[in-house]
Parts: sequence; C-alpha cells; structure tokens
Amino acid sequence: MSRARRAVLAAAAVALAVLAVPTGPAPAQDPPAAEVALRGLAAPTWVGPDATWVLDLAVEGAPAGAEVEVEGSLYARLEGREGLNASLFGVLEGDRLATIPGTPVDPALQAPGGGAVARLTLALGADSSSGPGQRSLPYDLDPGVYPVEVEVTADGEPVARQITYLTRVAVGDEAEDTSPLRVATVLPVGGPPTVGPDGEVTLDPATVEEVADVADGLAFTRDLPATLVPRPETVEALAREEEGAEALAALAAASGDRQVVDGPYVDVALDAWVERGMQDELTRQRERGNSVLTRQLTRVDSSTWLSREGLTPAAAAELWSVGVRSVVLGPGTTAPGPGTTGPGPVRVSAGPSRTLEALTADAGLSAALVRSTLDGGAPDPALDDNGLAAELAVIAQEGEGPTGVALLPPDGWPADAAAVGRLGDVLQDPLSPVAPVTATDLFGAVPARGDAALVPGPVVDLGDYPQRLGLARARLDSYTSLVGTGDAEVDALGQRLLLSGARSLSPEDRQEYVDSVLGTLDGRLSAVQAPDEQTITLTNNDADIPLTLRNDLDVPVTVLIELESDTQNVEFRGEGDRIRRELQPGDQEIRIPIHTRVPGDSPIDITVRTPDGAVALDQVEYTVRSTVISNVGFVLSAGAAAVLLLWWARHWTRSRRERRAEAEAAEGAGT
Repeated sequence: MSRARRAVLAAAAVALAVLAVPTGPAPAQDPPAAEVALRGLAAPTWVGPDATWVLDLAVEGAPAGAEVEVEGSLYARLEGREGLNASLFGVLEGDRLATIPGTPVDPALQAPGGGAVARLTLALGADSSSGPGQRSLPYDLDPGVYPVEVEVTADGEPVARQITYLTRVAVGDEAEDTSPLRVATVLPVGGPPTVGPDGEVTLDPATVEEVADVADGLAFTRDLPATLVPRPETVEALAREEEGAEALAALAAASGDRQVVDGPYVDVALDAWVERGMQDELTRQRERGNSVLTRQLTRVDSSTWLSREGLTPAAAAELWSVGVRSVVLGPGTTAPGPGTTGPGPVRVSAGPSRTLEALTADAGLSAALVRSTLDGGAPDPALDDNGLAAELAVIAQEGEGPTGVALLPPDGWPADAAAVGRLGDVLQDPLSPVAPVTATDLFGAVPARGDAALVPGPVVDLGDYPQRLGLARARLDSYTSLVGTGDAEVDALGQRLLLSGARSLSPEDRQEYVDSVLGTLDGRLSAVQAPDEQTITLTNNDADIPLTLRNDLDVPVTVLIELESDTQNVEFRGEGDRIRRELQPGDQEIRIPIHTRVPGDSPIDITVRTPDGAVALDQVEYTVRSTVISNVGFVLSAGAAAVLLLWWARHWTRSRRERRAEAEAAEGAGT
C-alpha cells in the first residue's frame, strides 16, 4: 500500500460516515443492526440562506414487517477540520439545534438499486413548523458546515445511523470580504503496461473504457479547469490500437485549454532512481514521454511534475536541473515549517539557492471522493459528494487571503464519466465557495505560504536492476549500431527496457523484462558468423584474401572487421586493419588486400564486431602461406650465383693454367 494511500485512509477511516452502523444493542429477536444501511439517492452540496435542504435516502435491509422510520438531528456548526474529522467517526460534540421528526418508510416505494425511499427536509428561514420528515427553522443559519445525524429505527429500536452535512455558504453581501478557495483538480490518466516482457501487446479494455469515460466527463464539464497527467505509455498504446484511437481522440479533444503535464514514459520510483545514479535512464523516460504526449496531445507542460509518493531532496534537485519548477505531491509528503499557515503552495529545497513550489494534495479531499468504499462498502456517490462539499467548505472557512488546495483522486476512485461530471458539479455550482483552477494557475495566483520540508516515503530497493538494465542498454546500443536506428525491433526492445522501470512491477517482473531483452539481443548478435579457420596460399606479394561472412538476420547490417597479426611479415593495405562493411542477408564475400614481405606462414586474427566496437560477433584465424621470393631474396640469390660463377671462372682459369704449365714442362723434358 502506498504512503499516499495510507495518508488518505488515516485521514478518513470513516465507515460511520458511509455505512449504517448500530447505535445500541438490538433486541434479541431482531436481525443484527448492521444489516440495515442507508444509501444516498440525492444529497445537497451547497445551500444558501432561505433555502430548503432535501435529503433522499434508500433504506436497505430493514427487518420484514417492522415499522421503520427515519429521523434526523441538526447539530451546531463545525469549527474546523478537527470537528469534521471527529464527525466522520460519528462523534458529534456540538449542541443539537433541531430535530427532524421521523417519517415512516413505505416498503412499497422502492428506490433505484433497491431499498425503500425516505426523505428528510429542512427549510431555512421559514415559519416554524414540522411534520413527518420535515422541519422549518425560523432563523438563518450562519455560513458553515452543520452535521446532520440520520437515524433509522425499527419498531422503535435504533438499527442504523449515519452522518451527513448541511453546508451553508455565504452569498451576496456575506461573501464580499471572502476569497474563494482555489481548487486544482489533478487527474492522472493511464493504465498498466500494455506490452509484456515477451513483447506481447495487450491493451486492457478497462483502460480504454476508463480513458473514454474521463474524456466524456471532461466534455460534459467543458468549463471545468483541470490538470491532466496522462501516462505516455497508455497514450501510445491507445494510438496504435484501433479500439483505443477513438478514446484517445476524445481525450485530446477534452484536453482543450486544460493543463496537460508530461512525465516519464511509465511511472517510476524517482527517489530510488536518483539515489542509484540512473539519471540517464530518467532522461530516456522523460524524452519518450514528452515525445508521445506532444505528438498525440499537442501541448504539454514540462515545468510541473506529479509525484504521489513524495520526493527526497536529491530527487527535487534532479527535477530542478531538468527544468521542473513546481510539483504536485501526494498527501502527507511535506512538513510545513514554523509560521506556515493556511492551505496553499509551499517552498521546498531543491539544492543550494534553489527551491521548488510544492502543492501537497489534501488527504481529506482525496478520501472524500471514495469515502463510502474505504471499508469495502458499496459506492455512495450522493453522500460522497456531500462530504466533499463539507471538506471544501471547512478548508475555505479556515483560510485567509488567497488560498488553494490540490484535489488528487486516490487509487480506487472510479474515474468514469459520471464521477468526473459530479466532481464538476460540486466545484462549479454557482453557490460553491471555491474556484476551480489548473495547478499552474493556482501556483500563479496563490503565493507560497512559507517553507516546508520534504517527507519522502521509503526508497524502493532496486536490487541489481540498475546494473542489469545498464548491461541491456549497452547491448541494445551495440545492436542499434549494427542494424541502424530505423529498425522497428530496436524501438520495440527499447520500449520494453523503459517498461521494466514501471513502479507497479514486482522485482521479478522487472527482471523478466530485462532478461527477455538480453536474451533476444544475444540471439540477434550471434546471427553474424565468420567462416571456420582457413589457410590461404599466396603466389604474389600483393593479393586479396577472401572472407565470407554470413548474416542470418533478415535486414542488412553494418559490421567492423578488425585484423591483427603478431608478425611483421603481413601488411594490411587499403582500409588498414579496421574495415567497415555492410552485409546483406545471407553470405557475402569480402576481399581483404594484404602485402606479404617474406615467404612462409603468417597468422591473421580476424574479429567481426558491432560498429561501436563493443561486442565481438565472431572470430576466426587465417593462416597466410606465401610462396613468393621477395626482392631481397632474389638479390641474395643472384649475388650467391655471381660469387659461385666468379669462383668457378677463377677455378677454371687456374686449372687451365696449371694444365698448360704441366704440358709445357712435359714437352721440355722430352727434348
């Protein structure tokens, strides 16, 4: 459970306000009192002087055959949030101003959705009179919030009780010196990731319906200012799916002049990411998110940020460095400093001499939207809206000068057309003491009321996710250099890495996304293969050696071929020892020009890499055998031959002389 959600529950654990509860021990023969419940059919939000307050209820689960009555009591005005919060638990400390006589419940008059109908009426500023379910007050009530206790009896025994509110607002001269409470409604729009770890795309129909409902509700309350925070991944999914395109078009039309705030592609644990140094990955998240929203919704505000879970000071500093100047935070995420009073923005530190304006969502307002369901009860829109009006009126009553609050629906709020429409009705009622605005307009109209400290929640333990994500990102970058940035699979794999950061994922699911991408990349990077070890015989000093590479991908790839020899007998000519080539699918021969200096065997190591040089795709060793006599060898051989010839000539001449001398000596001896 998120900390923001816990704050909402802590502020309004209010079963007594929305469910019928027993007020005393029931007779043994009667069914348990908890079986009887009250449900609002029509509950007023704001009333002025001399108005009539009419509350229609459905009584459900009344004992069969019992005489069931509904009566009410009006209590003194609440003086602040403390009194309101106490009343949510059924504690009414003020005086009882008036009672509304009981009115019988006719089981034959069935309410829509079940239960018998009962009506209670208070006429303000009218002649004093009363009747079943009706009471007139001869005096005007002062502006403020007045609890109304509704009690159900069966055969005279109390069986159910509920608290609702009469909210009397100032009008005309009464309101001249008051400033309306500015209310910034912040509506996150989005669903869970639509692409699984294996790349399978599944757009949940419930997400499509929710987006369409929000758009319809905003269209119905066309003049209601609101701040929309669409999740970019959801928007992108809607755009690519036929069933989502219509809902997206409706959302784009409904955004109109409303504020649209961008953010990361998926909701991430910002505090943890900053703590682990994942700023580059945050930049990727934000760039894609901004690109998607700008393309689909045209106008986006990058200076405002929504963080339900609060911020650490380091995260606030990171946001400031990328241009964020104001933040809307979940309930309970700031602690106002001394002298900071009244509802409105505060300043929070974003580093030395840097501050962000922060608007913390009001926990009571968030809880009021779902109060009837907090303890597992059935939704009661009428009484929830009545309670929301009471919360707003009490806040407005306590504020002085320009004040403002953020209304951030909690998880579980039914973001459908009816809920959005009712919210617009409450905020835009002509009698309402509030002025609905966008978050940006609120920051501009209500000065910061002081400094506050950030109260972040527990930082999510990311484990080894940052390292694994970094490895997958590096592999993807290498694969991108291989196939090019326009490859569709590159975008799909990059999207899955972005999705792996979603806060909603478990550590196991997050790891599955990353491992799936790594497995896919390993398969793709092994698709480029070099031949087996070979020996190439050359009969010329300058020659081309053939290298046949195989590309088993169905797209062209660019590779870097690195050549290395541990001898000085081989020289790489042409492009040298680094050759860049594009390979079409299939086998392709590459001619590598070399020069051999001496005859003999020379090993050459050939490594095929991705163009960025980071990943070795394959390796092979060639042996180049040269049978060519080099120029030096030829000169040496010729010299040796010349020496041998000279020696032979000298030897032959000497031998001839010696034989001639011997012949002349023999001839002389004979004479």
